[in-house]
Amino acid sequence: MKTDSINMNYSQAEIARRAVEQHEERLRMKFPNIKTVSDAVHDLNQKESHVIAIYLKDNNTKNIPEKLDVRMPDGTIKTLSTEMVIRVGTATIQFSQPDSEVSNDIDPVYPGSICCAVRSTTDPKFFGVVTSAHIITHGVYDESYNDIQNPPIPTNVLLDGNKAGTWFYKLLSYNQDLAVIKLDDGQELSENYKYFSNQYYTVSGIDVKPQQPNVTIISKNNRIRDAYILDYGKGTDVIYDGVKVYKKNIIFIGSTNDRQNSHPVSQGGDSGSCVFKRGTDQLIGMLLGCDEKFTFVLPIDKTLQSQNLITL
Repeated sequence: MKTDSINMNYSQAEIARRAVEQHEERLRMKFPNIKTVSDAVHDLNQKESHVIAIYLKDNNTKNIPEKLDVRMPDGTIKTLSTEMVIRVGTATIQFSQPDSEVSNDIDPVYPGSICCAVRSTTDPKFFGVVTSAHIITHGVYDESYNDIQNPPIPTNVLLDGNKAGTWFYKLLSYNQDLAVIKLDDGQELSENYKYFSNQYYTVSGIDVKPQQPNVTIISKNNRIRDAYILDYGKGTDVIYDGVKVYKKNIIFIGSTNDRQNSHPVSQGGDSGSCVFKRGTDQLIGMLLGCDEKFTFVLPIDKTLQSQNLITL
């Protein structure tokens, strides 16, 4: 077996990715308090700086390794440090929206929020808005009737208490929580609506732990505020009506660029809000919820594109 230090043959990003592939399952089985494991950027001031971020449900770091060996394709063994992020907690659903509440007409006390408005590329008459799928299910994780809606459930949708449309599309899955409302004729966007013009931003490693806030959130309760991207493409548990569900492809954002000392930038009533790149106004995704340290965001571009929908 060959061993050596990190060299130019492999980037730290590749070594970190392989470290997660080789160790995550074993670590989660051995240490049940591990919530998720990430190949994370450590210091953006360095050209390459990766660690294996280990997110913990509590503060018990006993026996969790400070370094991990990684076997590379040529047989060499590389080593990466781990970074413990303690007391992450469990995510809960939040729901609100920038201007108007969204709800089923038979249960207006369970509201959601508008992330963005959409048009169809195949049906010039279609006009709709995007919100969270758990508004349809009243917070329950239910994969029934995913896709174009024709279910035996209430279909009328209220905006600010007034009948405004019907549920059109739903996708509640391991990596998505999105629904589209088809608006009735005559519905118009508020003058406060934030336009995205079908421009999306895909988060990458260069966006993690920036020196300055790099995303903006809009919601009715908290209005407009900025935040930091702290990790992306991660999996974690989310509570749906008391049931724990493992969700993937989540972007972590927070109040500071220090993962350990971060706080969520959202509260009850914010789920479904739009999250976009600060400075460019490109849509990153839709706010899902938070735990004790981070606010969670799900990308939505591929889901909308699969339904031939473009954002306004």
